[in-house]
Amino acid sequence: MSTLRLLALAVALVYAAMVYGGGWLKGDYDLVSQFTSELTTSGTPWARAIAASHVAWGMLGLALLWVAAPMAPLAGVARVGYWLLASEPGVWIGSAFLPCDPGCPVEGSLTQALHNWWAAATFLATTVGLLLLACNRAVSRTAKSAWALLAVFWATTFVLMLVPHAAPVRGLIQRLGEGTLYGSLCVVAWRLPAARGDRPRGVSAGAGMA
Repeated sequence: MSTLRLLALAVALVYAAMVYGGGWLKGDYDLVSQFTSELTTSGTPWARAIAASHVAWGMLGLALLWVAAPMAPLAGVARVGYWLLASEPGVWIGSAFLPCDPGCPVEGSLTQALHNWWAAATFLATTVGLLLLACNRAVSRTAKSAWALLAVFWATTFVLMLVPHAAPVRGLIQRLGEGTLYGSLCVVAWRLPAARGDRPRGVSAGAGMA
């Protein structure tokens, strides 16, 4: 199995382990109503151990992007969009060092404020990154549409989970957004070696992606 595929598999499995396994460790964590960030709330049981897993996942995500970059068909602004996706591993690493207050409120301590600003900045970067990938000249119209739809879905889930009336299910909404985004990226990464291997000699990476 290629290094890229091993990384894609690791990113998927570690995400599931740190979210669902972390929730199980804490005992009183509600996967449906609580934000992912509440797994590392200051002063709560297992917060430091789970924060360490966030850093580990973030490093795996950055490694995946780095290894996939030479194989990915990218043209023009899509190259910028691709690297903007590094904000997602970055937000997990940042959240480990900027834990939220209990309940992860909009207003709170300095750490909570920095946590919120970091999350907002990375959300914006990820959304812009996906939209720029939708402008990639090196892929088909179908692929462009898929990136655009992913950007819309990602933005929608982020906004919805902040709506007060959605509080009882905000954790579920966040999990849907993250799972769809990270799952899609892992699937794309998994398919890159095969797409590259099937490409005839002399055909560029961009032309080889239907």
